[in-house]
Amino acid sequence: MKTSIALFFVLFFSVACSNPPRPEKEIKKVSAGTTKINETPPTEIEIIKKNIFSFLKSRKERFAVKIKAAAVYFKTFGIRIWTKTRNFTTNQAREVSTLGAINELTQIIGEIHKKINIKKMSPTAKGRRHRDEQAFYAVSVTMHMNQHYKEELIDTKASLKANSFYDVLKDALKKDYNSEVLNEYEETLVSISNREMMIDLIKARIDMFSALALDNLTDENEMNLSQNVDAALFKISDGKYGEIEIPENFNNVDEATKIQTLGYLEAALEAKDFLHSIGIEKQLEKKLKSAYSNIELENDEQLTETAQEKEEIKKLINELLE
Repeated sequence: MKTSIALFFVLFFSVACSNPPRPEKEIKKVSAGTTKINETPPTEIEIIKKNIFSFLKSRKERFAVKIKAAAVYFKTFGIRIWTKTRNFTTNQAREVSTLGAINELTQIIGEIHKKINIKKMSPTAKGRRHRDEQAFYAVSVTMHMNQHYKEELIDTKASLKANSFYDVLKDALKKDYNSEVLNEYEETLVSISNREMMIDLIKARIDMFSALALDNLTDENEMNLSQNVDAALFKISDGKYGEIEIPENFNNVDEATKIQTLGYLEAALEAKDFLHSIGIEKQLEKKLKSAYSNIELENDEQLTETAQEKEEIKKLINELLE
C-alpha cells in the first residue's frame, strides 16, 4: 500500500476515535487524499465510511465538517464499485456492487431523513439543534462528487470525468418518470420507501446551493435596524409579515468568489430544472425567496467582466424565483 493511502486511512480512523478539537482539519487532509485511494482495500474503505457516518450523524460536528465528511464518502462511492468490479467484465457484477452501495447509502440517508421536518427546515438555520438538517443538506450538495474532485464543491472538469451518485439518482428518476425498464439498484432508489426521500434530497440541494450563493452575494453585518426588524418579523411570523433584505456585497468580493457564486447558482438551477423535467416543481425556501427577491445587483455603467457576471447572476436568480 502506498504511503499516501495508508495516511488516508490512519488519519480518518484516528479522527473518529480520538475526537480532536479541530476535526475539520483532519477531514480536509483526508479529502485532499481521496484521489489516491484507488488501491485501498475494500475492508479499509468500509472502516473509513463508518467513521464518515459518525461525523454526519453527530450533533456535535459543525456544518462545514459534515460537508467535508459527505464529500469524502461520495468520493469513495465510485471507487468502491470500481474496486469490487475491476476483475469482472459483466454488467451484472457492476450492478450487484452498485446495489450494495445504494442500499448502504439509502439506509444512512434514511436515518437522517427520519429525524428532520422537511417542511420546516431551512438552509439558513444554524446551531446544534439543526445538525440533523445540516447533515441532510451536506449530503445533498456533495452527491455529485466523485474521486476526481478535490476541494471545491463545484468543479466542471471533475464532473465530466466520471459518473456520480447524483447521476445514478437522476437516471433512475428519469427512467421511472418515462416508465422505462429499471435495473435492481434503480428500482431501490425509486421504491415507495425511497423515492420521496430522494426527491427531498434534490430539493434540499436547490435550497442549499442557493443559500451558499446568497452568502457570497450579501453581507448580513451591513443590515440596518429596519432590515433586522423586518427579518426578525419574517422569521417569527413564518413569512406572513416582514421581509428578508440583506445588503448586496458583490462588488467587494474577489473574482474567485464571483465565479464560485455563479457555480452555486447554476448547480441550484440545474437541480430545479431536473425536477421540472420529471413533473415536480420546487419553490425556493421562504427565507431564501424573500432575500433573493430583494437583491437588486445595480448595473455598472461600463461593460466590465463584473457587469457581465452580474447580468448572468440576475438571470439565474430570476429563473430560480420562477
